[in-house]
Amino acid sequence: MVSAASLSDIFLNPFVGKTCDKLGAIKATVAWTGVSILSFLLLIIGGSNETVSIIAAGVNDVMFAIVGTAMPMLLLSLFGSRDFGRIYSIVCSAGYVVGAFGMPVMMKVYGMAGSFQGVFIFCIACNLMIAAFAIVSGFLNKAAEK
Repeated sequence: MVSAASLSDIFLNPFVGKTCDKLGAIKATVAWTGVSILSFLLLIIGGSNETVSIIAAGVNDVMFAIVGTAMPMLLLSLFGSRDFGRIYSIVCSAGYVVGAFGMPVMMKVYGMAGSFQGVFIFCIACNLMIAAFAIVSGFLNKAAEK
């Protein structure tokens, strides 16, 4: 599964970038977050099937492509290039701090749920929040421009 995710990363990054160029960073982030949700649903539904699990793990790598490719484009579209370096470093730093708690939180969810199904549902909820934040930030940015 780790190999599938690593291989997928090679292909997903250019697709995410091209989608951001074509649709805009906000719409692309929401769309690719939807793909991530589908990968978790595949893991929930077909988790006992090795082939489905490997495919889902590969598709799930899209979140790393979003962070590496779409997030800089999203920040650039929201804040412009003037203070991009400072804003990007703050967002990345905050992301790393939050990410440091990711594994302990997911293991706590696993312990409470007793299976990875609970973790996948938790990750779907996190993806929904990411998509909501992208949409709200786009609306707030448009309102601020007026």
